[in-house]
Amino acid sequence: RARREPIAYITGVQEFWSLRFAVNPAVLIPRPETELVVELACRAARAAGDGTACGGTEVRRFGAGETAASESRVDLRTSAPPHLRTGPPSPPWSICDVGTGSGCIAVALAHELPDVQITAVDISSDALAVAARNASAHAVSDRIRFVEGDLFSALALAVRFDVIVSNPPYCRPQDPVSPELACEPQSALLAGPDGLAVIRRLLAATPARLRPGGRLVMELGNGQDGAVRAEAAAAGLIDIDVLADLAGVPRVLVARCR
Repeated sequence: RARREPIAYITGVQEFWSLRFAVNPAVLIPRPETELVVELACRAARAAGDGTACGGTEVRRFGAGETAASESRVDLRTSAPPHLRTGPPSPPWSICDVGTGSGCIAVALAHELPDVQITAVDISSDALAVAARNASAHAVSDRIRFVEGDLFSALALAVRFDVIVSNPPYCRPQDPVSPELACEPQSALLAGPDGLAVIRRLLAATPARLRPGGRLVMELGNGQDGAVRAEAAAAGLIDIDVLADLAGVPRVLVARCR
């Protein structure tokens, strides 16, 4: 630790979505901000099932002992704002986690949504090994398929999803960072001079990989919301919104395929 190695790498574990995840230097350390991706993806998956909109700035936080799967205690179709009024989807339905890393998003979603089938993609075989270990530890391996490849390149052209989620690389070389970040895989952090190199490719490829009405839920960096909105619109996505994390930073883009 005196050499600024992250505690999560020293202990080999990190909590995310109240679950314990194995981590090592092959994967990014899961961060609390990314839990917003899981929360919004749960809603997007349900919305994709019944064709309603999903977005806006009002987000429900789950209390102790409560999960997205227990939302049936609240009638979201009548008590929630219009953009969150959702009904149960008709399974089977599918999610793709692009750049899964430790698998924290995919595993958390599988844990919350018992009817979902998830494809988790990463360009790193070492990262996929960690993700598979975490899926096994949380008994969701039967509902997550791990695929090695760059974005969607390893998937058949006909494959479409109800929801695509991603925490892609979005840092710039000049961004101020803590010394600990140097221990994490740089390929999962850096994305060109403006931090948007991977995001641009992902947005351009997403419409062809979503079913009609499907949703994209994607994390982005501080100050990137304007540029990412424009890129999403240029790709043909609609109902584009960016939601802030608990620190007030615009953090997660939600958009819909026509």
